[in-house]
Amino acid sequence: MTGLELAGQTYFNNVPGLDRMLPDWAKGFGISANYTYIDSKQDLYHPFTQKYCPAKGSFNNSSLSLYGCDTNGLPFTSLPIQYLSKNAYNLMFLYDRGPLSARLAYSWRSRFLQGVGANGTGGEDATSADPARAAANGGTAPTDVGYGLPTWQEATGQLDFGVDYRFNEHISGNFSASNLTDMVVRQTQQQGIGNMPRAWFEPGRSFRLSLRYTY
Repeated sequence: MTGLELAGQTYFNNVPGLDRMLPDWAKGFGISANYTYIDSKQDLYHPFTQKYCPAKGSFNNSSLSLYGCDTNGLPFTSLPIQYLSKNAYNLMFLYDRGPLSARLAYSWRSRFLQGVGANGTGGEDATSADPARAAANGGTAPTDVGYGLPTWQEATGQLDFGVDYRFNEHISGNFSASNLTDMVVRQTQQQGIGNMPRAWFEPGRSFRLSLRYTY
């Protein structure tokens, strides 16, 4: 696994020249951003080349749970580490001035691998792509190959908002809203014919209001 991360944060009154132009109420505005790139790959401890997926229960089927196998009997040759997106970024607008603190944040990540052969994407009746096995079976390809399809969560982005206000030294309030854009999470399964839709999830928007009293 290799990658890099870039991040920065500042308030506008810290920008040379801009601090003298801003009115006093606007000096609490700021911005925070970060970007992450990760390139990852899974490897077998004892790697070997396998042109066709073997029959179910075969002794040389150890890569099935790592790389998976397509329903056409051909193995997937490379997959990233689970739950790691190749690209991700966060962008946040800030305001901190006196008793008021507010955040408007957008978070985005590219597609990532959830698993292989999980939640109904595995079986033992895929068609063999090995011509030698078909020839030995009278010219008909056997349908006894163990398969496992990679499941992906497609790219998602979410917009959140939160504000805090301190009324006095004892009382403060908070309002937060999550998933303002009503993001839908899309799950796909990888096959030779392309990424096929598998499941759609709609977590919905959520809102929270709280009042805090400190002794």
